[in-house]
Amino acid sequence: MDATIWVVILSIAAGVVPTIFYALLLWLADRHEKEPLMLLAVTFVWGAVPAIVLAIILEEIFGVPLYIWSLQGAELISSSVVAPLVEESVKALAVAVLYLLFRHEFDGILDGIIYGALVGLGFAMTENVAYFLRSFSSGSWEQWTTTVLIRSLFFGLTHALYTGIIGASFGAARLTRSRRQRYGMLLAGWTIAVALHGFHN
Repeated sequence: MDATIWVVILSIAAGVVPTIFYALLLWLADRHEKEPLMLLAVTFVWGAVPAIVLAIILEEIFGVPLYIWSLQGAELISSSVVAPLVEESVKALAVAVLYLLFRHEFDGILDGIIYGALVGLGFAMTENVAYFLRSFSSGSWEQWTTTVLIRSLFFGLTHALYTGIIGASFGAARLTRSRRQRYGMLLAGWTIAVALHGFHN
């Protein structure tokens, strides 16, 4: 079999298999009242496809002025500022929709964490596969293996963490009647997620 085909197959497997494991652990963590599988699937798919597409488009749009200004400065600002702002915002859209339209299935902080983390897992899965393919095309099997280990194992839950924090803030907002506190919680959750994402990048 051609090496390119093997790279594609193994890259997809390296992105999908750990994600299934992490998603299963997340699902098992909700012992009291598991959320509907349809909603869980929708949040995951949102992160895996539409959120990725939106993030790519928006990062390209906001990145153009930066690269005109300075290539070196643009790379730093794009990865540590633009990417976190865009990616956490587009991932948060799914959690916001669930919060607004399916409030009866959004009972509190744990629900928010699960929905948010699943969006993050979907996003990370697609992004990881792309990175795996790119790492081999610009390097070797050794570089590919290193990239897989770093992104799937050592930092496999980072996107889930960021969007899980946003989800937790929606869950906390669900439990308060104060509009000011509600908006404050949502802003705090999004800000923390963006800051952690930017620091990591």
